Amino acid sequence: MDNDIALEGVISLLKELGPAAVSVATGAMTTRQAMTMLESAQVSPVMQMEGGATQTETSPLGRVLSVAGVLAGAVVTMAKVLPKIDWTGAETDPNVAKGKKLIETEQYTEAIKCFDAAIQEDPAHENAYNNRAVAYFYLEMYQMCVEDCTQQIEVNPKHQTESLSNKALALEMLNNLEESVTAWTGAIDTTPEQKSHLYIKRGTVLIKLAAYEEAVKDFETSLEIDDTAEAHAGIADALLRAHGPGSEKCLKEINKAIEMSPDCAEFYGILGRAYAKTDLKRAFDAFSKAIQLDVDNSEAYLNRGFINRANGQTEAALRDLSNAIRTDEKCMVAYCERADIISMNAANLDAHMQAIREIETALRIEESWIAYNTRATIYHRMDRQNAAVQDYTKALRILQELGGEGGSEYSFVLQNLETAQQG
Repeated sequence: MDNDIALEGVISLLKELGPAAVSVATGAMTTRQAMTMLESAQVSPVMQMEGGATQTETSPLGRVLSVAGVLAGAVVTMAKVLPKIDWTGAETDPNVAKGKKLIETEQYTEAIKCFDAAIQEDPAHENAYNNRAVAYFYLEMYQMCVEDCTQQIEVNPKHQTESLSNKALALEMLNNLEESVTAWTGAIDTTPEQKSHLYIKRGTVLIKLAAYEEAVKDFETSLEIDDTAEAHAGIADALLRAHGPGSEKCLKEINKAIEMSPDCAEFYGILGRAYAKTDLKRAFDAFSKAIQLDVDNSEAYLNRGFINRANGQTEAALRDLSNAIRTDEKCMVAYCERADIISMNAANLDAHMQAIREIETALRIEESWIAYNTRATIYHRMDRQNAAVQDYTKALRILQELGGEGGSEYSFVLQNLETAQQG
């Protein structure tokens, strides 16, 4: 009965899927990001890829997550390639100079104390605000970083490019993407220096906003200034999300990026996603190369795990999903997919309960509709229809709260609910 749960609904959904407009921060996919992903991908059942995948090898949920996984992670890729934050310039104030040295040795809390002392002596000390913002950023105190950047700009509006850049990065981490774009625009408009990297960074945020055409323009503008691998990869990323796997221009751009920077693991991740629809073997090889170059690349493990599952390599899939979790303990989708595999191959009640515990971990990361839908599917396999109905209902409620009522993912869960209600 497993694969009977809304199978036709899943096939219909997959026909509508297209490039994932999703930001996967360190591999942790949010419900909103998954919704965007499922609304926009463009692959047919079993992803139309070589390698022998069949409709019976994965559950309906598994196929949906497989599509999502293979297309996930590119925005994180660009963020990792570029430096998060920096600071420059000679400093005569002993407190600020000491604080900057402490940042270099990752003693961020002690550095903040130095900058506090400098500001106490001179409340208009712009370098102290700017460098304290750096320390706050590395401590993941992003709102404090934003506030210090804003204060520095108020103190000296003539020297605001660096603070605008740092502010943009912190706003992005806070998921205030429109404000991040505004800050990057300010940095571009105010810097007299070479702007190539600023266009790349703004383009990366525009991708997260699904503004793909604007992102491509930023990357192309960057290339006009300086021919960089990052800009070529950015174009490939945006095209992949806008048009789905298989674009010749996308492949051309990402191969150019790899030619220029052959040791960049993240570029191979984009290459893998670019081949996700047309050539499963090349996609698998690209993700494997990414892992070879970076053994802690959670996205590559996740995506290769989906491909292994599509090929019926259950044990290999479980190993990759476990490695995705090992390298990113907040990789919610990996827990869901691993639970689904465990449940589908369950020989007894204990195995199903192990799968349920996996979902409970995913729910502690985020109460997402994907996690509730997965657990409901497991309950359905256990013939616990009342529990399945409750979880499908929770999944639908989350989708409603996110404005997804009427969308393809809502219809998908609704069909699952109706099937469970029929027993």
